[in-house]
Amino acid sequence: MYLKGPNSFIQYQATADNTMTLDNQPQIEQAAPSFKFLSKSDVIGVFGFSRSTLYRRVDDGLLPPAVNFGGNYSRWVASEVEAVFRAMVAGKSQSDVKALVVGLVEQRQTH
Repeated sequence: MYLKGPNSFIQYQATADNTMTLDNQPQIEQAAPSFKFLSKSDVIGVFGFSRSTLYRRVDDGLLPPAVNFGGNYSRWVASEVEAVFRAMVAGKSQSDVKALVVGLVEQRQTH
């Protein structure tokens, strides 16, 4: 699986235990909350959705909403996008993904 970053493609591979590796690097572990952010174009590149599908998935609770930093400037939390991506790769049901998204958004309140 290739994820499009701002300037390059990053190769991720799902493993048998539903973790992901990055170009044969050690497995990505659950880490402290990430403060990296993704633009709308980056998120569209990760999932391959159209813009309208991206916002429909947010409205349906299948993706966390972007964080608004004021005015028209908003970005998605990279760790949240990755968590949803991992759930989709793992074949989680829509109800599982929705529960994940609710939990991710609730975690924002504690940080």
